[in-house]
Amino acid sequence: MGGLGITLPPRRLPTHSMQPPRKWPRHRRAKLASALLTETEAADRLKLCTKTLRKERKAGRLPYILIGRAVRYTLDDLESFIAKARQDTTQCQSTNRVSRPTTTTTSSGTVVAFTARQGSRPRGKR
Repeated sequence: MGGLGITLPPRRLPTHSMQPPRKWPRHRRAKLASALLTETEAADRLKLCTKTLRKERKAGRLPYILIGRAVRYTLDDLESFIAKARQDTTQCQSTNRVSRPTTTTTSSGTVVAFTARQGSRPRGKR
């Protein structure tokens, strides 16, 4: 303090921050920071809601990195999620089959033309 003759040591910043060390080159620090995406950034890239992203992560379909309590995603994680979610456009095999009767026919009926049947029918009210 000024008038009492007490000098305080210079204030030191905490060293436990999540920033890369300052001795790394600037381009390497920027690359590392941009490689990890927050939940909001990842949701924006995928054009999804953050709640949907959270559900996919908890279901085990979306890989992630956990740093403390902070959830981060890499671009590779998002690309693998997209690849797993991709739907194949080929048709279902069951729709390509020729339909076969599921039961055998036991009737011994014969096919009669409609006009022949109509002519043999008695006229009048029932």
